[in-house]
Amino acid sequence: MSQEAEIVAYGGHHARTFRAAFRDLYERTRQYQYWHHSALNDLRARYRRTALGEFWIGINLTIFVLSIGFFYGALLHLDPHTYLPYLLVGYAFWLLFSTLAIEGGQAFIANGALLRQRRTPLSVIVLRTVDRAFMTLAHNLVVLAIGLTLLRVFPTSHLLLLLPALILWWLNAMWLTLTLGIVCARFRDVPPAILSIVQLIFLISPILWRPEDVPENLQAIAVLNPLSHFLTIVRDPLLGMDVPILAWIVTLGITLVGWTIAVVLLRSYRTQVVYWV
Repeated sequence: MSQEAEIVAYGGHHARTFRAAFRDLYERTRQYQYWHHSALNDLRARYRRTALGEFWIGINLTIFVLSIGFFYGALLHLDPHTYLPYLLVGYAFWLLFSTLAIEGGQAFIANGALLRQRRTPLSVIVLRTVDRAFMTLAHNLVVLAIGLTLLRVFPTSHLLLLLPALILWWLNAMWLTLTLGIVCARFRDVPPAILSIVQLIFLISPILWRPEDVPENLQAIAVLNPLSHFLTIVRDPLLGMDVPILAWIVTLGITLVGWTIAVVLLRSYRTQVVYWV
């Protein structure tokens, strides 16, 4: 790396420009080998010396869906053949969202030693955190495939919409992790607040309940809740249904707004985060 490029990437008055921020994101995204293998090692270390290893990821999802699914199904008099697939897909992607929100807020704090010891671009840590969360999702997708097959929910042409939906999830995971990581590094009261907010979001999101099964005044919550639309764009293709155009509009709009905020924060504070952690 030339001296000028190093200044743009890590410090100096050139570092606080949009050009430097975009360059940071672009160049670190190309370093796939580094952040992907780092994320893989993180996941393996989490389950090191366990008998089942990463299979615990899918086991936890299975236990929750079966226990809650049959209990809520009986309590609300719901057909398990329609409710269990709904719950299975919704909870799998809820786990992805909650992981991104909680670990994203701790991304730079947890890697504080790394940031202080060497010049590490923030985007590398963001990519590592997001990739680790999506690896967990990949394990859960195997459970989804098996579970939906056993419940006689078979793939249709709507499944093609899952790819653009996952791309949208990845893009939003990036800006969410970057934004929360910077804010939480600066304000240490935010991470505990995120834990409480995540629990609240779980209750008001259509995961355990379906909008058509609740009163009309509560159905408005599903429309106003952004996470509902992100769940819709992945759940409907897997369940063989059309994705409402409103869900695509909302998720695309949030993606644009979120990335605008994230890039502004990256440009302004990318060289200051190391002093906060």
